[in-house]
Amino acid sequence: MIESASVTVLQILKLDDDTKFKITMAIREAVINAIYHGNKNDVKKKVEISYVFDNKKLEIIVTDEGNGFNYKSLPNPTKKENLLKPFGRGIFFIRSFMDKVNFTHEADKGLTLRMIKNL
Repeated sequence: MIESASVTVLQILKLDDDTKFKITMAIREAVINAIYHGNKNDVKKKVEISYVFDNKKLEIIVTDEGNGFNYKSLPNPTKKENLLKPFGRGIFFIRSFMDKVNFTHEADKGLTLRMIKNL
């Protein structure tokens, strides 16, 4: 469902293939992180995604029901000791593919990730 909503938004914006790929990857990583790390695979918890766009920017907001995390203390996935680890690249990709990334956490409301891509 999220994939088809993303495709629809990207078709409306008429972006080039490279930009579409980067945005799609960022959305995919954000949703995977929200489900796996935020909600801890709890099927009772929700992940919400919304899109706000105009001709200048696309903003994607992903919210989970988790406890949040210290995103500033994430290990660098490009360091030699982290290269073969199965996890740890999602936020690195998101930051690489999007122009602005912001995390906020509110008690009892979960973590919200805002990603902006300038168009």
